[in-house]
Amino acid sequence: MDTDLILEIGTEEIPAGFLANSAKKLKEITTQVLSDSFIRFNNITVYYTPRRLVLRVEGIAEKQDDITEEFTGPPKSIAFDKDGNPTKAALGFAKKQNTEFKNLKIIENEKGQFLGFVKKVRGRKSNQILKEIIPDIVLKIPFPKSMRWRTSKISFARPIRWILCLFNNKPLKFKIYNVMSSNKSYGHRFLSPKSFKIDSWESYISILKKSYVVLNQEQRRAIIEKEIKIKAEELNGTITEDEQLLETVTNIVEYPVALTGEFEQEYLEVPPEVLVSVMKTHQKYFPVYKKQRDKGEQINIRSLADIKKINSLLPYFVFISGIKVANPSTIVKGNERVIRARFNDARFFLQEDTKQHIEKYVERLKTVTYLSLVGSYFDKKTRLEKTSKYIAKCFNNINENDLIRAAALCKADLVTQMVFEFAELQGTMGKYYALISGEKNEVATAIEEHYMPTTRDGELPGSLLGSLLSIIEKIDNICSCFYSNLIPSGSSDPYALRRQAIGIIRIIIHNKIHLNIRELINNWTKNSDLDFPDDKKNNLLNQVLGFFRERFRNLLLEEYDFDFDVIDAALSVNSENILDSLKIVETITSYKQKQDFESVTTAFKRVVNITKNSDTGNIDKSLLVENAERQLHDKFFKTKDLIQKDLENGNYEQLFTKLISLRVPIDNFFDSVMVMDKNPQLKKNRLSLLNEIKSLFFEIADFSKLN
Repeated sequence: MDTDLILEIGTEEIPAGFLANSAKKLKEITTQVLSDSFIRFNNITVYYTPRRLVLRVEGIAEKQDDITEEFTGPPKSIAFDKDGNPTKAALGFAKKQNTEFKNLKIIENEKGQFLGFVKKVRGRKSNQILKEIIPDIVLKIPFPKSMRWRTSKISFARPIRWILCLFNNKPLKFKIYNVMSSNKSYGHRFLSPKSFKIDSWESYISILKKSYVVLNQEQRRAIIEKEIKIKAEELNGTITEDEQLLETVTNIVEYPVALTGEFEQEYLEVPPEVLVSVMKTHQKYFPVYKKQRDKGEQINIRSLADIKKINSLLPYFVFISGIKVANPSTIVKGNERVIRARFNDARFFLQEDTKQHIEKYVERLKTVTYLSLVGSYFDKKTRLEKTSKYIAKCFNNINENDLIRAAALCKADLVTQMVFEFAELQGTMGKYYALISGEKNEVATAIEEHYMPTTRDGELPGSLLGSLLSIIEKIDNICSCFYSNLIPSGSSDPYALRRQAIGIIRIIIHNKIHLNIRELINNWTKNSDLDFPDDKKNNLLNQVLGFFRERFRNLLLEEYDFDFDVIDAALSVNSENILDSLKIVETITSYKQKQDFESVTTAFKRVVNITKNSDTGNIDKSLLVENAERQLHDKFFKTKDLIQKDLENGNYEQLFTKLISLRVPIDNFFDSVMVMDKNPQLKKNRLSLLNEIKSLFFEIADFSKLN
């Protein structure tokens, strides 16, 4: 007969960010330990609140499975003498296994024949095993940070205060540190603090509900989602979806109650991003927005009053209390008081920061170290300006002065009071300070966008100016870190260089920007004013190029789902011009299944194989004595110039059509001509022709890598 296990670990409040993963790990660990203990079960479910981690295992077998253990003794040749009688070694093995010799048998495996003992072990009762393994399961749960309490030698996310454990609806007794398990649990810390006994899963859920605890995290989340929408609707507003905030708030309460707070209209002169940051990041509140918002309209902001005109927030917020009371006014007023104090600070920082032009802050960047080996943020700003001048010359459709100006000002907000207090608003505050200082909208937008994307799949800059400044910023970050030997290794990437490299690649592809990564790196070394002997310069160039190649390869594999061999063929030749490489991968993919293309790649592989370790020389037309080699020579050199022109212009469809046209003359050549002729002059001349063909193919991709 199968039965259920209920385990509840009652604790002090566990941080919201710990809960989901720790519950997931609890399930994984329990699954593994039960399997290792030969205890069958049907299903495992985990639940969590800030004060409890709960495990329910359904359909546990009442006893372990019976198992057979096999013990191997001495080899057969040692276990028996020449007359077939057991030796001392055999008898000693029987004694060691606590059995008679007659119970032993010959076991055969890949190493030979051995004397062995097969022992049947009857399964123990599950409740006996569970008492032993549950403490280990609990203490194996990983947390980002753990703590010890009192004189405890064990550690957990927060102190364990009680343990509820039922097996087959009966208490299962064991101890973790000095906490003994029982059939008792506790309700809400304030609304129902007394303990209660349970005798089944149904009674557990029922009493928890009466005790103001919503155990199921999905139910708590659904309650919160519904309640905040109702509250916003009552205010004639709306709530913007925020998965991270919703998950956090779900994990900080056991009994969610939505309440509404209000703040003064005057705070709407503070940029909405600041108010939202205070509400979401610092207070875990839900901002309430106007139902009708201006989207995409460029407002000419020149004062704090102008900010209020474009602010899409209403002077309200919705927050989740963990307590249900008849008159929540005291709770509401307390939260309003807290947020008012934070808004006052933000408004003060804003007023102080805007007393001077944004340009005045640039000089102060000299006092802030970026990286010790590459200098201050002022030095970084100078490099960004120089790179902007270089990049601006590559484009006809941007204002060079705007890009250089944005580069000069994009780090200025780092030394303002607002960004010192709200670091997550870097770039955003730079935009507002630039606008209030009278800078052009295009410059201000680029300042805000130059940090984008902030995650691997994050939003890209919306303007070309912002896109270019983002590339300039990120290439400086990557090269600076590689110069300082701060190179990602394994899973460690503290400066998020992988994300930034992928960001550059995504921006280039999205905007169809023709920029060469090698040239960007070389430009950085030229503009850095750092000590750069040739060997160090070459080393940095090769390291960063390899770094980009791997990021590009991974992106094409994971996001675009191209075949590995196609990616390898293209990137082995060119990974420096992102757009060209992508087009080559796309074109090879579209041509790969065509028979003519398969034939030409096969022919190319023959060319590669036969020309290995051969020297390239000039082709002597007078030595082309066979019709097939003359025809190949003429066809190739007619086609070569056209292919190279297509390559320069990015006309890959036409280019591949011309490549395929070489298939027949190459095949005829190999069918009719002895390349490795006894005449050394003919042999060398033919190899030189094939090397010319190979070199042209290698300008496009390494087709020998195609499957």
